[in-house]
Amino acid sequence: MRFEAAAAAGPAVAASEALAPPSPPSRTLFGKPLRLTTAWAAVFLIWAGASGGLAAVRLDMGHLTALSQREHAAIVQVQEAELERGVTTGEALAMTLTRFGAAVGTTPQWYVQERPWEDKVYVIWELGAELRLGWTVAYDGTVAPGAETELFLKEVVRAGGP
Repeated sequence: MRFEAAAAAGPAVAASEALAPPSPPSRTLFGKPLRLTTAWAAVFLIWAGASGGLAAVRLDMGHLTALSQREHAAIVQVQEAELERGVTTGEALAMTLTRFGAAVGTTPQWYVQERPWEDKVYVIWELGAELRLGWTVAYDGTVAPGAETELFLKEVVRAGGP
């Protein structure tokens, strides 16, 4: 009797399986099933940690719009450096602004970048898009203009003098 019941149940089970909705196909990528594994969890954690670290660094960079004390001191040292006898770089820059400022129509901008691994601060004075003058200021206070900067400012001083 048991054999007959099992035989009778067989076609009924087969028929119910045929009428059941098909299971959705598993998602695949290049023929491999996509599922969360330990390796994928590790990749996700690494990416989450890296993006969190980059976001923290970016938020910390908000203070970079203000000059540090060393950067501000470098600008002052550039302005007070003697270009020629009796003429400071600041005075030569004022002559440059008087001579070329109206033609350019903008105000000068200072850009400063400190490089502690070089023990230097790079200082750039820019007037419009055409005129960019640069200096390096060593940590010991030595101001060194770029060759073109020095030549240009000396010509401005000579042209503005008596």
